[in-house]
Amino acid sequence: MLGYTGTTGTLEFTPVPQVRRLDGAVLAAGGVSDVTVAGVSGVPSTADAVVLNVTGADAIANTVIQTYPTGAAIPVPSTVNVQPGSAKNNLTITTPGSSDRTRIRNVSAQVTVYADLTGYFT
Repeated sequence: MLGYTGTTGTLEFTPVPQVRRLDGAVLAAGGVSDVTVAGVSGVPSTADAVVLNVTGADAIANTVIQTYPTGAAIPVPSTVNVQPGSAKNNLTITTPGSSDRTRIRNVSAQVTVYADLTGYFT
């Protein structure tokens, strides 16, 4: 199991051809990028959740990348932990927030971030 979203019922996963939704955004400490993840690239605006492969690279110090629905409170868990001199990625499931967007937040040190959309749940 990769994750869970929703409160009741069953969600059906639909894969989509991988598409880059965030291409090398340099985020400073505390920086965010709101990425449209529903209503684009074959993902309906009615999607309950989306699957993203999030990568962090070229960090200047240890940092944490978080993903969460735009408009929601900042979560405690990290999506990717990145160290200098390495590129790290992780598959995550997140719920689209306001305006069909997911917020990608960098916590503590400048890092370059990529996000690839690979599917959705309805």
